Amino acid sequence: MAPGGMRRGQGRGGGRGRGMGRGMGRGMGRGFGAGPGAPMPMQQPFQSPPQEAPALPPVTREQELERLKEQARVIEEQKAALEQRIQQAEHGTPAGPVTLKAVVDKALCTGCGLCLDTCPVDAIVLLDDVANIGDNCTACGACVTECPNNAIAMGPA
Repeated sequence: MAPGGMRRGQGRGGGRGRGMGRGMGRGMGRGFGAGPGAPMPMQQPFQSPPQEAPALPPVTREQELERLKEQARVIEEQKAALEQRIQQAEHGTPAGPVTLKAVVDKALCTGCGLCLDTCPVDAIVLLDDVANIGDNCTACGACVTECPNNAIAMGPA
């Protein structure tokens, strides 16, 4: 027997690649695969699906309206900051400091970590299962759109 449990197939096709040979010593192919002496790969044990985060209490219509208004306000601030940066780029003036930063509402944050994976500058860390935004936040807004609980918004830096 060849090393590692590999054995040349012993098909009837003379090794000329005829038929359905899969290299298991039964077909008519070349037969260089795992022969009857090769160990079978172990199957993975059944794993239950990951558990979801606990459900949040239902949001009232007024709360949802307030959140939407806050998001609209933040988007307007982002738009103004982007327009300012466009003007600076068009006139060749250096960009000023970032005036916005992601801000976390600790009461809404469940510590799911989606924002950590989204942040392009790794400005977010989890402390006590709550997202915390570092000073290197560039106000790109990726974490705001990714947060499933609307716990992150843009605010003054």
